[in-house]
Amino acid sequence: MPLDAVLHWISSWGYIAIFTFFAGGLIGIPVPDEMLLMLAGYLVFKGSLNGPGAAMAAFLGSSCGITITYFLGRTGGYYLIKKIFSFFNISQDRLGNAVALIGSRGRWAMPFSYFMPGLRQATPFTAGTFGIRFVVFAAATYPAGFVWAAAFVALGYYAGEEWLKASQEIHSCLGIGVLVFAVLLMGLLIVRRRYFKKKPGESPS
Repeated sequence: MPLDAVLHWISSWGYIAIFTFFAGGLIGIPVPDEMLLMLAGYLVFKGSLNGPGAAMAAFLGSSCGITITYFLGRTGGYYLIKKIFSFFNISQDRLGNAVALIGSRGRWAMPFSYFMPGLRQATPFTAGTFGIRFVVFAAATYPAGFVWAAAFVALGYYAGEEWLKASQEIHSCLGIGVLVFAVLLMGLLIVRRRYFKKKPGESPS
C-alpha cells in the first residue's frame, strides 16, 4: 500500500485506522511503524487528530498485535523451534539450554526491542515460544510500547511539514542501530563460547 493511500486512510478514518494498522502488524504495508507514528504526529500538527488520542490508538493497536503474536508463540512456537532444531541435528539439550537462557534473561531485552525494527515484531513470538510468563512479558513491553508510540507521535508533531524527511532519517539510524546490535551480540556469543566454555584447567589458546 503506497504512503499516499496510508495517509488517505488515516486522514479519513483517524484513530480507527491507526489502531487497525498496528493491531494487524502492518502485514502487506511497506511503511515502517515509526513513519506511521510520525505521520499521525503530522496530522496532529495539522489539527486533524488529537495527540493523546493518536498515541493511545497506536499503543492499543500495537499492544493487541504483540499480544496475539505472543500467544501464537506460546501455543505453537516451541513445536516449530523443536522441528527446526531437529532438522539441523541440534540436540534437545541445547534446545533446553536455549529455553532456560531466554526464559531467565530475555525479559531484560524486551523493553529495548520495542525501539528496534524487526526485533519489535520477533520478540513477542520469541517470548511466548520460550515460556516467558505473560505477566512478565506484559510488564516489560506494554510500558515501553506506550513510550514508543507517544515519543514518535510527538516527533512527527514537532517535525511538522518536515515529518517525512525526519522519519526517513530516523528509520535509517534505527536500521544502523539494529545492525550494530546484531554484530555486538554475535561477538559476545563467540567470546562466550571461546573463553567461558573451556574445560576446567584449560586455558584459552
